[in-house]
Amino acid sequence: MRQIFLYSFYLFIFSALYAQNTPNPLLTNDAEAQKKWVDSIYNSMSLKEKVGQLFMVQVMSNQS
Repeated sequence: MRQIFLYSFYLFIFSALYAQNTPNPLLTNDAEAQKKWVDSIYNSMSLKEKVGQLFMVQVMSNQS
């Protein structure tokens, strides 16, 4: 019983440590290429689409 507890404990600790080291998908090694991509998308948008980027619609369900 003690061995099962120890194995479970170690599994929990190592999985928690592994979860802390997940890379951030928004960070990149090539920030200049990322900026160029954003600028190309933004420049291809119409004025209406650019204004639409300023708004965020909040959607809530009634199933709470």
